[in-house]
Amino acid sequence: MTASPPTAAATLRIAAAALLAAKKEAGDTAPTTRPAAADAGAVAAITLKAAVSALADAAEAARASASAACEAADAGGLALQTLLYEARHYDREIEACWAFR
Repeated sequence: MTASPPTAAATLRIAAAALLAAKKEAGDTAPTTRPAAADAGAVAAITLKAAVSALADAAEAARASASAACEAADAGGLALQTLLYEARHYDREIEACWAFR
């Protein structure tokens, strides 16, 4: 059995673990000498944040599309009910006219 490729969250966890390990090793270093794990962790965090933002935008677009489709279906149903009501009304009027003769 082969291992599945890491997800973005798993990649971020790995980068965070490497960052913590690097910080423990280096102690309190100056920002100019920060370990490469810090840069990789920051990049991974920003990448994950961008992916979450893109997914949230896609979900909102899908929600808006579904809402528009529901409104169109509701409008179609209302138009059909109105048409059926008018058809019954005209049928009753025609029957009343035939009964009058």
